[in-house]
Amino acid sequence: MSGDDGNNKNPQEQLQELIKSGVNAANSGLRTAQSAYLNVKEPVSSAFQSAEEHGSVALDAAKLLYVKRKQHAPELVGGTAALTGGYLWLRRGRIAGVFGAAISAGAAYSVVYDEFPIVELSAAALPNSLEKALPSINNIFGGKKDE
Repeated sequence: MSGDDGNNKNPQEQLQELIKSGVNAANSGLRTAQSAYLNVKEPVSSAFQSAEEHGSVALDAAKLLYVKRKQHAPELVGGTAALTGGYLWLRRGRIAGVFGAAISAGAAYSVVYDEFPIVELSAAALPNSLEKALPSINNIFGGKKDE
């Protein structure tokens, strides 16, 4: 028995060694977690950046098309009718395809030429009989929570 086998250390030195080993273990764990985080962060952030760039290009193209929609009205209405009608024709049959093409062409026409402007419900624009019903209509469509 040599007398310096580790069991003869005073309690303060043992506590310091315990704290040092705990700090080293925590640092090692944090280092591993940080490297794993950075390994995941870099590809994800580059994918988001790429998607953002492509999304902004697509959004700019959509805005340009929306501004020039009246110049390309026949193409928009015809293309909408052909795509919707063709899809429904293949999936549901001839009658559903023709009906779907007619409905989608009408909807595309109304969007291109602003046939149905958005109207807000207000008490000033309604006759007296509807003025009383306005709160209940707004509760139905406004989504008032049940009590």
